[in-house]
Amino acid sequence: KAPYAHSINIDPTGDYAMVADLGLDKILVYKFDADHGQLVPNEPPSTSTKPGGGPRHFAFHPNGKFAYTNLEITSEVTAFQVQSGGLLAAFQTVTSLPDGKPVPGNSTAEFQVHPSGKFAYTSNRGHHSIAIYTINPADGRLTHVGNQSTLGETPRNFCIDPSGKYIVAAN
Repeated sequence: KAPYAHSINIDPTGDYAMVADLGLDKILVYKFDADHGQLVPNEPPSTSTKPGGGPRHFAFHPNGKFAYTNLEITSEVTAFQVQSGGLLAAFQTVTSLPDGKPVPGNSTAEFQVHPSGKFAYTSNRGHHSIAIYTINPADGRLTHVGNQSTLGETPRNFCIDPSGKYIVAAN
């Protein structure tokens, strides 16, 4: 119902900062001045996401050509093509739940891209799982391949260990 910036990520070039704003249903884009620590609104200053979706976290693919945000409210993930000038072009939205079936009280929390660039993950707080996606290396498209229970309840944050072999989830 109101602006609610939830996360900020610097793009791989270090030139832009992307802010997932859950309340505005937008990814705000800023030019980033690392020397002075300043953010200046880009032109255009944002990219819209699905109305009512609630973008929460944002992550870049290691190749810098693609980026993703999880939509907290609708339990989905949106994929973007990263274009010159800090522009984002949404091209796909996929579910985080098995067969896309709603789970009462579910919402997504964290989103991460594996360091290899082959996989992406988002946590489901009502389904108590982490959704697993493969990433097409040619076009950045996501394929939802399954969900893994976190063996606990309400997973919020999770991280991929530096070796890329393990995911540690905080329930």
